[in-house]
Amino acid sequence: STLPALATDLGTYTGISTTGTDHAAGNVSAVDLTANGVLTITFKAAASGVPAALAGKKFTLTPTATSAGAVTWAAAPAAASPIDAKYVPKVK
Repeated sequence: STLPALATDLGTYTGISTTGTDHAAGNVSAVDLTANGVLTITFKAAASGVPAALAGKKFTLTPTATSAGAVTWAAAPAAASPIDAKYVPKVK
């Protein structure tokens, strides 16, 4: 199985908004749904009370679909404004 390559196709298929700020909550300013189902999570600014080590920083969650249709996730610092690897969530 594969995930749709375009974020717009994912949005159409799932009905989930691809506008990142639609998913802001707590210390997160945006969760952007991008090509191949990759989620880019952006933390709010330090002025919002977010610790300096995370303020304005990003990490990604990248899905991989198996042939059986299951989806596994990998977390990593984002390419732009990456958080320090020690703050990247552990996923199983």
